[in-house]
Amino acid sequence: MRSLKTLLFVALFAFSANAMAQDKVVDRVDQRTVKEFDHQDISYEFKKHWFLNLMGGAQYTLGEAKFDKLISPNVQLGLGYQFTPVFGMRLQANAWQSKGGWNGYVPANGGAPYTADYKYKYVAPGLDFMFNLSNLFCGWNKDRVFNVVAFLGGGANIA
Repeated sequence: MRSLKTLLFVALFAFSANAMAQDKVVDRVDQRTVKEFDHQDISYEFKKHWFLNLMGGAQYTLGEAKFDKLISPNVQLGLGYQFTPVFGMRLQANAWQSKGGWNGYVPANGGAPYTADYKYKYVAPGLDFMFNLSNLFCGWNKDRVFNVVAFLGGGANIA
């Protein structure tokens, strides 16, 4: 149970923040501002790129067992490519273990009802097509902090 609490704690604080480059060039000798960039002189263009995503957390499986018996760890690794500011593709695999259970199971041979829990290992590969709706409707913006992305894809669950 202690490792489950640690996993949930880490999952809650697994958000990341990106540091943005400063808009000023600083003289390292006396720490004075030497020049401020004029944003009209600098042009930024979208460049095709690869990306990697790593995710971890916990998942809950619907079932009849107690809540804490149905929480299990989960990890995902994905590799993708952004073709245009609007369209990208990602191949990922989600895996670890999943848990299930039932309450009051009555055996076919007429034995006493009992509650049972079980767990199994699995892998769930998938392919996603990603559409950046922010760039589609508002144009590409290098300074945009949040993007709305729609995913269309499929996958399999192999246990």
